[in-house]
Amino acid sequence: MNFSVSGNNNGQIVGKDAYYSTKTSKTEVTDEILKSQGGGKKYGFDSGLLVKMSVQQQMGGTIPELKQNITNANVKIGALTSLSSTMNTFLYNTVDKLSDPSFLGGFDAKISDEQAASATLSEGSNITKATQYSLNVTQVASAQTLTTGEYDPSQHIGKGSMEFSLGSYDSAGKFADNWQGGGGLIKLNDTDTVSSLADKINDANMGITATVITTPSNKQRLAIYSNETGADHAINIKTTKDSLLPGNNIDSFNYNGTNTATFTQKVGANNSKFTINGIDFEYTSNDIKDVMGLDLKITGKTTTPATISVFQDTNTLIQNVQYFVNNFNSFMDVTSFLDNSSPGEKFQGSLHDSKVIKELKQSLSDIDFKLAQNGSQLRDIGIKIDDKGYLSFNRNDLVKMLNHNPNIVSDVLLNNNHSTTHAISIKEIGNTKRGGYYTQNGKYDVEITQKAAPAKLNTGSIKYPVTINAANSTIKMTINGIKIDIKMQEGKTYDADQFALEISNQINRNDKIKAKDETESVIVKSQADGSLELTSSKNGSKYSFEVDENNKSLGFTTTITKNRGKDFEGKINGVLALGDGDTLSSMFDKSTKGLVLNINSNVQIGKQETITIQRGYLTSIKDSMSYMINNDKGVVKVAIKDYEKSLDKNSLDSLVSKLDAAQDKSDKLTKQYWGKYSHVESALSRSGSIQDMLNVLYFPDKKDK
Repeated sequence: MNFSVSGNNNGQIVGKDAYYSTKTSKTEVTDEILKSQGGGKKYGFDSGLLVKMSVQQQMGGTIPELKQNITNANVKIGALTSLSSTMNTFLYNTVDKLSDPSFLGGFDAKISDEQAASATLSEGSNITKATQYSLNVTQVASAQTLTTGEYDPSQHIGKGSMEFSLGSYDSAGKFADNWQGGGGLIKLNDTDTVSSLADKINDANMGITATVITTPSNKQRLAIYSNETGADHAINIKTTKDSLLPGNNIDSFNYNGTNTATFTQKVGANNSKFTINGIDFEYTSNDIKDVMGLDLKITGKTTTPATISVFQDTNTLIQNVQYFVNNFNSFMDVTSFLDNSSPGEKFQGSLHDSKVIKELKQSLSDIDFKLAQNGSQLRDIGIKIDDKGYLSFNRNDLVKMLNHNPNIVSDVLLNNNHSTTHAISIKEIGNTKRGGYYTQNGKYDVEITQKAAPAKLNTGSIKYPVTINAANSTIKMTINGIKIDIKMQEGKTYDADQFALEISNQINRNDKIKAKDETESVIVKSQADGSLELTSSKNGSKYSFEVDENNKSLGFTTTITKNRGKDFEGKINGVLALGDGDTLSSMFDKSTKGLVLNINSNVQIGKQETITIQRGYLTSIKDSMSYMINNDKGVVKVAIKDYEKSLDKNSLDSLVSKLDAAQDKSDKLTKQYWGKYSHVESALSRSGSIQDMLNVLYFPDKKDK
């Protein structure tokens, strides 16, 4: 059989004799000598044959056994890679797809006016029977859009700066910044046009997009719009003129909520407004999650109330369960093929009775057993497992069960985790490194003893307007452990809101702070007494403010201690948990270890709530299989790495290196025996007996008597 270090024999395991030629012993070499002598006649001696037989006698089965092991290692790497790919495909095309509750919840929603909205059931919805809702949409959420009049392409705007902010206007037209990090300042020189202004707006990444529209008369109009919908993302523009030269009209680009000679509002910054069964709702977005058990996407106003019908789609549900069974059995076909007791081509039987197959089968068996312990089984949805691990599905059994529990399929296949309060939700469930679980299924008490809070710093009061000079132009602070210098523009005068916005922009655009936490920002608000209030946008003790040097003319006094935020504190299953901002993690309780909860500010201090953990069949399969193929300690990944290591030509312990060494030894023995046998015929011709011939071959140092 031909051998190659990278060959896999077309995916077929090779036997122990695959690379052996005729086995040779010392007796066989002696017999060959006697045979060649023809009973004492001195002719017919085959030196080449004797060299080959002598080398084989010395080397034994070392080389053929190494070749066998190398070929089989290549075969098993191919088989394991095939198994890993099949498991990934099953997880992606089946488990992940069906883990979407809309596939297995058994209920669907349909709306009579598809131009107004679409509706689906929310994840974790407690809807358990067919029902109807009345929906009336009075306003669709929109992003504010402003357009200018026409400009010549080469027309200059003027030198200065434009300060953009995002926020809301009250009924009196007063603007309030939303302090969410949007907006910013851009500089214009005396050569900027509408087109270059649009580029600068887009490059500034302010949550605002600009577009240049070319008219039929080859003029240009500027359109700007907020990137987000909602009344709290309205645009405000303040300009500062840096030149009094004629033609500097940059101040005409001011915008404060009402149409000007430059800007006309085409679309307002609006929230979506609607009622469900007469109850009023208002959101900044058109994508609304979990409203009375529904997820809505608002697309238009209703002229008459639309009807949302929630119904159980039994046929589709049954089809999806059958889809799972069929794909699971297809996966088992591949496993059975690799575990076949009769090896064949294309990796058939190449993993027979291996640790990988044993662990996979045991894992699937354990999943079903643990599911039964939690009070639900695959048989509850009409699925049975045979002794080979294959599934069978009885549709009639499922239909009967659905009459008693419309959510039975999702109860068995999906996670059934819930909390007695919306203020506490489950973020993560602890899994062990071996694909098992730290967090056990069950019901656990949760008690919150302290609410989380953001870091906060209040400065001293100052009088406005305030002018920046060389003595007060730098504010030195440490924010979230990062030292920064806030550099104010010398000679510039600020009112209270401008001063707050300038500090906010410099902090939130600081590269070091952004690198540490891209989503964290600092909210800076001016207070009625002339002070500033700095607040972290997130809760937690890892956020903090310190003033490093006095700058009392701007209200900043050196702090003695850090102004830190607070983490949620509380107990899970009666054991103290670790708080990190808005999360609470169990680390010291054996039953709930690894459990992470999200807590919101509406939680009641000291009130005992209950959370329920129940993993479904799909989650358990995904956790187990993902560990096997992706974790460095997973059985499939470990096996592949071990076989690859055994074939690493750079490792002295590898099969390949041992084969090279054995072949080198064989070559040296061949050379040695050729030298030994090169004069054998002349020696034999002088031999007086068979004993003399053997002495020539095996006892060359023995003196002739």
